[in-house]
Amino acid sequence: MTALRLAAAALASALAAGTLVLAPTVASASSSQTWTGGGDGSSWGDAKNWASQTVPQNGDSVTIPAVNFPARTVVTGMPGGTQLQDLSLTDASLSGGDVTVAGDFSWSVSQGFEVLGSPLTVEGNASFSGAGEQDSQAPMTFDGNTDIAGPGLLSIQDSGPAITNSGTLTLEPNAVVRATVCCVTPDEFINNGIVAVPAPGTATVSFMGFHDEGSVSVAPGGLLDIAGGPGDFGAGAHLSGGGTLQFDSAAAITLASNVSIGAGSTVLLTGNAEFFGPGNFTGGGKFSWTGGTIDGNLSLAATVHTTISGSAKKILMSPTSTHALLAFHGPTTVQGSGPLEAFAANISTSGTFTEKPGASVGASACCTSPDEFLNTGTLTVPASGTAHLDWMNFDDQGPVSVATGSTLHVTIGPGEFSPGVHLSGGGTVEFDQNAQMTLASNLSIAAGTTLLQTGGATFLGPGSFIGTGDFQWSGGTIDGNLDVAGTIHTTISGKATKAITFDVHDEVRCGTERAGRLMLDGCLVVKGDRRIAPQGVTVNCVAPGRIDTPRMTEIYGPDGPPAEEIAQIPLGRLGSPREFGDVVCFLASDRASYVNGTTVLVDGGAGRSL
Repeated sequence: MTALRLAAAALASALAAGTLVLAPTVASASSSQTWTGGGDGSSWGDAKNWASQTVPQNGDSVTIPAVNFPARTVVTGMPGGTQLQDLSLTDASLSGGDVTVAGDFSWSVSQGFEVLGSPLTVEGNASFSGAGEQDSQAPMTFDGNTDIAGPGLLSIQDSGPAITNSGTLTLEPNAVVRATVCCVTPDEFINNGIVAVPAPGTATVSFMGFHDEGSVSVAPGGLLDIAGGPGDFGAGAHLSGGGTLQFDSAAAITLASNVSIGAGSTVLLTGNAEFFGPGNFTGGGKFSWTGGTIDGNLSLAATVHTTISGSAKKILMSPTSTHALLAFHGPTTVQGSGPLEAFAANISTSGTFTEKPGASVGASACCTSPDEFLNTGTLTVPASGTAHLDWMNFDDQGPVSVATGSTLHVTIGPGEFSPGVHLSGGGTVEFDQNAQMTLASNLSIAAGTTLLQTGGATFLGPGSFIGTGDFQWSGGTIDGNLDVAGTIHTTISGKATKAITFDVHDEVRCGTERAGRLMLDGCLVVKGDRRIAPQGVTVNCVAPGRIDTPRMTEIYGPDGPPAEEIAQIPLGRLGSPREFGDVVCFLASDRASYVNGTTVLVDGGAGRSL
């Protein structure tokens, strides 16, 4: 009995001195504990700091209010392994060992800053609110519904898995979750559940390693801005809700397979952010690229709409010596003054690729192992202006449509047409500045559409042009065989030299079957590896006057040239295509074997009468 009294006296003395810290034990019945700070004002284990005059036990609900506001309330020394039903902090800081909250956790800071220095696991619901700064210095794990509201800042100061979410974590508009250090050992935001932005406005996660293994839901008009820091998508990650998931300000995200973008939702790559492939986007949403870099392979499904825009440069590159591939299978629009530039990377499109006037797609170097632009879908340039495709291997296997008043300007680099490719729209497809295109059979040029070869561009035969459009040649070289159909209107013009080159051991045919115009202020040069005359090859020009072809109707209407113009022709009439063709056939026959280096006028005497 004496020993028991002594033990009780010692316990009472320790409690009075406030020096005894008891490890939490499972309470027989949970209770609500409220901080008063009436003891030493800071120690969790000082019973006098609690309204009940007892230290909280496992299973209790704890409330720590701002007892001396605006002075800070700072509670230290919470034992490790603490298990609470609920925990509420208001303008207060808490540190110590790890704590698990089975029910609700709330932390509100109205001004200044407060600190949470204990590892926190919330199995129920959690909320962060207020205009002040909440500094988390230990890992936080959320299993239930978590709401983070602004305008205050949730500041993360714990390298490694700082936030792990397996429930639904809601970032209200204006909420900001930001790490203080990036990027060697970054604070990590790991989402295995759902991250949601529920309303219009912007929520921000910055300078953290954003690892999305679950799904992101952003409401229409809402934007989740991932700014700075590394991160990655998990395979099958999903974006939905109709809003925008934006990567900005040096965010560096590793892609994955089957990242799904829901209908109405947008993934936006901007600023100097970077995507690392390989990866692919699926779903019925949108991918928008206004700045930054794609490093590696990325494939966009036929159901994904892509827009590449803005004034900043967009860079496509490869992490290895093997060319990377950016593959567009769905509708793609390139617009704005900022170029899309490839560095050891290829672009392919099997959908509709629209390059608006003023836009530029190109490569950084040419031509040993050139970057390739492969069109197996439809390449379009709407009205009106010039779109550029520069320094790339332009491999055109699909139709090209350029609107009236617009030009697709292709420069520098090799390329090729596939048989049966169709040019339409009423505009101009121009090859210039050392572009080198390998031709093919039955390249179709639609009515009103022009294929223009100029500058130092080279066409490599054999090939043939069909259709009812125009072929204009104002400079460059045709190397090999080219047949231009009788329905194509050909104009050879300008002061630059136009050269036809070939190996004299090959059969050579370069001609037009319909009346063309040879403008005499230019020069047509035929070159081989030796003189061609001794080989029996002759070169002559046939210069037509007014020939009765559909072109006359296009120019003058159904009634043809006016009578005063017909009167200027000594024969008093238009020539027929047959009459012009007879001259061509004569010059191509053995009977003209001694006619060489001349121009034959087939104009009814009009040229002689001037």
